[in-house]
Amino acid sequence: MTNEKFYLDRLDAYGNTPQAVGWDNIKKAVERYATASNYISLVHIKYQKPVFVLDVGCGVGLLSKHLHANCSNDLTYFGVDIVEAYLSEARKDELPKRTYGNMKEGLKAAKEYEKKGYLVVFVLLGTYTLKYDQKRIDKALDNTLKAVKKIGPNVVGIVNGYSSDAVDYKDPKLYYFKRDALASIGLKHFRCASYDVFKKYEFMLYLND
Repeated sequence: MTNEKFYLDRLDAYGNTPQAVGWDNIKKAVERYATASNYISLVHIKYQKPVFVLDVGCGVGLLSKHLHANCSNDLTYFGVDIVEAYLSEARKDELPKRTYGNMKEGLKAAKEYEKKGYLVVFVLLGTYTLKYDQKRIDKALDNTLKAVKKIGPNVVGIVNGYSSDAVDYKDPKLYYFKRDALASIGLKHFRCASYDVFKKYEFMLYLND
């Protein structure tokens, strides 16, 4: 069960803005998404392949906007979220090569693009804000990465190591991925190719061997 009222109240109050998904510090939010889009650009340059981004926990599509502004046009994006109201808000932007839906739909699309020769970049920048204890959240992360790994060999992952520390959530009923879990659980399924610091944020790059 999601804390639906929390999401809907934020969206109603703030619209398509970082505050809608829990950010109270706008400068910090913009910095994180801009940094992430720059990092994805570097991955695109490194691999020299068209990129399919699977954004898990996309919210109202904030990362999509930054990617559209800062990255190559040779990029296709699929945003996944458990809150339909967020997805409906994100779709209003009508940016090219942008699709939003659930995890099953996102994985299906990722597999199709991977078979076409695309590099699939899965992104975990958002947080899972479910009414679960931390053990169940870690299990959700484990299941997510297990499913992503099955997409195919041309998959890399970008994970914000501070995803639980940087967001300005104040509701104690909301749980999220802890930084240590992002590293330890991720390494069950992927090889950590690098652990880079961009400004104040740490980003792990996963490779699918």
